[in-house]
Amino acid sequence: MTDLRDIWKGITSAESVAIAFHVSPDGDALGSSLALARILRSMGIRAEVFSQDEVPESYLFMPDVDKVRSDSRDTFDLGILMDCNSLSRVGAVAPIIEACPLHGCIDHHLPNETFGELRYVREKASSAVEVLMDILTANNVEYDADTAKLLMTGLVTDTGVFRFSNVSALTLRYAAALMDHGASAEPVVHYVYESRSLGALKLQGYVLSNIKTACDGKIAWVALSKELLDSFGVGEGETSGVGDHIRKLKGCKAALFMRETEKGKVKVSLRSREDFDVSKPANILGGGGHVCASGCTLDMPIDEAEKVVVAEVARWMDS
Repeated sequence: MTDLRDIWKGITSAESVAIAFHVSPDGDALGSSLALARILRSMGIRAEVFSQDEVPESYLFMPDVDKVRSDSRDTFDLGILMDCNSLSRVGAVAPIIEACPLHGCIDHHLPNETFGELRYVREKASSAVEVLMDILTANNVEYDADTAKLLMTGLVTDTGVFRFSNVSALTLRYAAALMDHGASAEPVVHYVYESRSLGALKLQGYVLSNIKTACDGKIAWVALSKELLDSFGVGEGETSGVGDHIRKLKGCKAALFMRETEKGKVKVSLRSREDFDVSKPANILGGGGHVCASGCTLDMPIDEAEKVVVAEVARWMDS
């Protein structure tokens, strides 16, 4: 059994800590990483957060997002992977973490790899924030209102505003504790879900009007080329959550959203209900995630990626 006191002792024994999360950051990756860095800095530890990708516009309201860096000439005692458990998931900032003499991992994803001497991975947790809060709670760690706001962002976004099946009684107890510390779900809902550009709203309408289906409607998807996405004038972060709308189709077990980020590179979001595990096809395609929410990136044209992804999901649908 993992001793969370030993994990925290190991983390706080470092004089400098580098934290990195997965490419295409979401609220959970940002919230958990920035919260940990903020707590460590309050303890006199030099802590930096690194990301290959820019912070999506919808998350710019979060405290400390201006402190996220893409590179560093400094060295660190400890490198921590947050909200992922493989160096391959953090992209171009992986060498910063790899160069550290000691490594850690705080995560809730499958597959559960073995990266890090200081690792705590709880796969049934709603979010990396929830996993981090296990550690903070076990060690009676104090934190301020801005840290609570960061943690609340991760809880709200990775649970779909507490609607997904990953929500437990513990998730809600942690949310209540964060409210006691001055955090609220309302600003997260406003900025992440209810503040969209005109282009993003038109994109959503296009997606809903162009859903394709297979396997008698059990698989539903939309695949968008870079040219089409550019025509709506939307940024990377403004496509988040599209797969959740596709999943609303009655009878759909697997909802797929494929978008070409550049020529020959396609990001795939897979969403499902409890009775179909999208992490299995995602793993085969080089990605990973959860039973109901997974993703991968393919190095191929959008037309080819569409065929490959649908075929792989259909193969698991029939198994």
